[in-house]
Amino acid sequence: MSEGHISCRRRFRHLTFRYDTLEKACFCKVITDTEESRAEKAGYELVSTLYKVPIRHSITHDRKGRTIFSYEYLHSIGKDSGLFLDVINQSYSTNNDLVEAFSNEMTSHYLSVISQTLDQKGPAERKTALYEERIRRGGRIDHYYDDISSKVLSNGSDTVSVSEFDQFEFVINGGFLQV
Repeated sequence: MSEGHISCRRRFRHLTFRYDTLEKACFCKVITDTEESRAEKAGYELVSTLYKVPIRHSITHDRKGRTIFSYEYLHSIGKDSGLFLDVINQSYSTNNDLVEAFSNEMTSHYLSVISQTLDQKGPAERKTALYEERIRRGGRIDHYYDDISSKVLSNGSDTVSVSEFDQFEFVINGGFLQV
């Protein structure tokens, strides 16, 4: 391998950085915990069978026992080119066909992945810590909407309570909606 250059060093839960060689640009992720490294490897293998993901070039270990995952660096990420938002912005100057085609392709793919993976875990195996307390009957969301008449929207000068929504017509994405 040729001499490389490390740049764009950022810290998240794991150390991540970009590493450029003459042959390719890589995104590297350093994981110190062995179990998390196994989970990263297994997760990548599962997800890569379902979605288009960056190519994993290598998995190596350093002298400190850390696992270093090296992935293909996608130049469009973080530079506002090749993103869904760019397709939306383009549609303002041309037409909406691109947005609709991309949206249909994306949602169709998500639906097929969800359909393929939906029954892989039983109710006892599901991890619901992030949302279960909110959505169960009598949970946080029910308590939030207990007194619907006290909830209001305000633009600073005008105030409308949620219970008054039926008196208004809403325009959402150019379409009219009566509640």
